[in-house]
Amino acid sequence: MHNFVKKWLFSIFALARLAFLLYNTIENLDIYGNGGQAVKNLSLLVWLSQLGLSVALPLGGFILLGVWLHNRFNWGSWIIIVCAVIGVICAIDGLRTSLKAMDRLAKDETKEKPPVSFNDHD
Repeated sequence: MHNFVKKWLFSIFALARLAFLLYNTIENLDIYGNGGQAVKNLSLLVWLSQLGLSVALPLGGFILLGVWLHNRFNWGSWIIIVCAVIGVICAIDGLRTSLKAMDRLAKDETKEKPPVSFNDHD
């Protein structure tokens, strides 16, 4: 069980590192020469994968922690339920935070400066 958890955590951290590198690489490209619209779309795709990770990792991590505590210290099955509830709470918080960040990113995309009118120019 210990090797499985170690491999699982390593693969999650490797996936997060890959997503970070992909985001930084894509952010500096202007693929189609349209002012970065393709980059913004790919940025939203990276945020979508971040959303999935921020929901799945806490839930899976706390359930694995509960199973490990149950097997290691021979505690009752209640510890798995408690860890699952904590994982669900953390997953909901991660979902809420990621959705707020995606909404902020989408609002920045649609927000444009109004044209300068006759009396507003410098």
